[in-house]
Amino acid sequence: MVPKTTLHTLKDILDRGTSGDGLSKDELVTLLSLDCETDVVEPVFEAAREAARRFSSNRGRIWASIGVDYQPCPLNCRFCSFGQKWEIVTSASAWPDEKVVERSVQFAQQGAHWITLRTTQDYGVSRLCELGLSVRRELPSKVKLAANTGEFDDAGAQQLFEAGFNTVYHAFRLREGIDTGINPAERLHTLEVIARSPLELTYLVEPVGPEHSTEELADEILRALSFKATGAGAMARVPVPGTPLANRGRVADRALALLIAASRLAGGPSVTDICVHPPSPEALRAGANILVVETGAIPRDRKEEKSAWQQFTIHAALEMLYMEGYDV
Repeated sequence: MVPKTTLHTLKDILDRGTSGDGLSKDELVTLLSLDCETDVVEPVFEAAREAARRFSSNRGRIWASIGVDYQPCPLNCRFCSFGQKWEIVTSASAWPDEKVVERSVQFAQQGAHWITLRTTQDYGVSRLCELGLSVRRELPSKVKLAANTGEFDDAGAQQLFEAGFNTVYHAFRLREGIDTGINPAERLHTLEVIARSPLELTYLVEPVGPEHSTEELADEILRALSFKATGAGAMARVPVPGTPLANRGRVADRALALLIAASRLAGGPSVTDICVHPPSPEALRAGANILVVETGAIPRDRKEEKSAWQQFTIHAALEMLYMEGYDV
């Protein structure tokens, strides 16, 4: 049984979250510390789903991501299949521009709301902008174009915007500089660059594993909000055989859903879109309204995907959103 004082505190937190007042770190830790395998989290899921109806106008959306280039990476992030040290990816390749344009148009025609071009740091901003211009010319204006790449400066942000990109996906990953080979200061600098640019920011708490503490997760939710992310949420770490963190396993679906609910309640009306990846019906029930469909080079797998990663297509994503009651 949950003590009455805890129930009272929980009700206060949920009232604040659904009213759009945001949540403090202590309140987030309180939510994230709940036993996700019990019914005590059900009111949290219900409140977050109600917040999604209010703050996202109950709209379900699709984020379609194309991994453009596939090559070994010297940064050796301990969860990523691209790490040079893990010898999973041993040669470099990239999709030709024409194929990226064709697949982008297909995704848009099928119902994607964003087309994301995901590239490694070595691909380069200028080359990405050239590709972005080609894709943007063929997309309906209502479909947004997003970039997911490495670090860049103010000039790079302006280049991306002028090339037709509306959004950048960027995140300060959990245990950045420990489980990643990236300088945390450089990562934060890029987030500052995006915040002062005309580009929108999408920032997920990621890659979430079972070992991450409630304090770590709360800090990253608040960091995303501090950089004025209009899209937030969470991404579970997928254990890729051969990577150093694979033996730590995967976070439970209900724990991921609780993190999604906390993100939704903390974000309020300024964060209209909450994304979960990999796809999870439980997380949709807890306030996520964005699902991701991927193809091409995928750091959560040992091979290039020529169609849709894990057979999760645009049609499957739309159906999952519809089943949860979102307007699609």
